[in-house]
Amino acid sequence: MNELFEKLSRDLYSNDWDKIIFAADELARLGGDENITVLISAISSSFPDTTCAAALALRKLKVEQAKLPLIEAIKNPINKDETTPLMLALINLDNRDLWLFFIHMALYGNYGTQSLALSALQENSFIIDQTQIVVAKNEISSYLKNFSEKPKRWRLLIKNLNNIVNEVTCIINENRKLSGVRKEGFLVCLGHFQEEQKVE
Repeated sequence: MNELFEKLSRDLYSNDWDKIIFAADELARLGGDENITVLISAISSSFPDTTCAAALALRKLKVEQAKLPLIEAIKNPINKDETTPLMLALINLDNRDLWLFFIHMALYGNYGTQSLALSALQENSFIIDQTQIVVAKNEISSYLKNFSEKPKRWRLLIKNLNNIVNEVTCIINENRKLSGVRKEGFLVCLGHFQEEQKVE
């Protein structure tokens, strides 16, 4: 077993994509703390193929310890063309504290990353407060004023993000009225809200 572990750990950093993805999948399939630790560590690799393979393998396991390494890998410029697999892994985890992160990625990520970020914003649950709404609005405003590399469909992107922020604002305001309590944050899921709107 140790020989297999050592081989898979080496192959994870190979120059051969087939070897890399096989090693990552096998480590995930075998499981165990040691194998999972190797995969989590690989997310921080300076080799984008290794990072992506580890993220895709961990996606199946939903390992919460991979959350922060995934966020750092997504932010790392070396992975700028490979963020979609990292986002796929991240959105499977507990993202309740990542609403602003997904707003940012919807604005500045590549097309695949933008699509996944928008999907997460519309379907996942987040803990959101009034301060975060202000920050989100400011970030959208800053994007419109300062970002020169806008995608072709940037107007639709901004429309979708504004709709998301407006719906979240409505939900939080309504929850405040119903609860009568000033809370720091409310658990919000737009998917549930939109389903309720359809029923009405």
